[in-house]
Amino acid sequence: MQQKKGEATNVQKLHQHDDGAQPAPRDNGTGGARRVTFGPFALLAGAGITHLLLATAAGVGFGWSMPWETFSFIALAAILGIPITVVGCGVALVLGLALRPVASQALHVAAFFGVFALLSALITLMVGGGGLEALVTGAVVGTAAAIGRASVWKLVTVYPEKAETSPHSSG
Repeated sequence: MQQKKGEATNVQKLHQHDDGAQPAPRDNGTGGARRVTFGPFALLAGAGITHLLLATAAGVGFGWSMPWETFSFIALAAILGIPITVVGCGVALVLGLALRPVASQALHVAAFFGVFALLSALITLMVGGGGLEALVTGAVVGTAAAIGRASVWKLVTVYPEKAETSPHSSG
C-alpha cells in the first residue's frame, strides 16, 4: 500500500499526543467515544498548573500591599503545597480513569471542578472552618482544578466507539 502525497505517516501522528495514540475523528458516525485516555505528561502538567494556581491564590489572598511578603508567601505556599498536590494528583488520576467513557472534555472539566470543590469544602469543614470558608475554599480549589484539567484538553486522546483498526495493529 502506497502512501498518498501529503498524508502523514503513523509515526508522525503518534508523536502528536501525550499517550502516543491517534485521535478519533470528530464525527465518525458511531455515536460517541468509547474511551478517553491521557498520558503521564498530561497528568503532571495539569497537576503542576493547578499547584501554581493555588499557590498564587494563597499569595494573593495575603494581599498586594506588601509585594515582597506576598511573593515570599507564594513561594512558601508552592513548597508547602507539594504534599497536597501529590494527593490531588492521585484524586485526579482516579477521576480521570473514571471519566474514560465520557467523550465530552467540557464534562471532564466540570467534573474536576465539582469533585475538587466538594472535597476541599468537606476538608475545610472537618478541620474547623466555617460554612463561608468552606464555600470559598471549595470555589478556589475547584476552579484551579478545572483550569488545570482544561489546560491539558489537547493532550488527551478520544478513541472511537467502534474502531476499524487498533492504533497498536501492525497494518
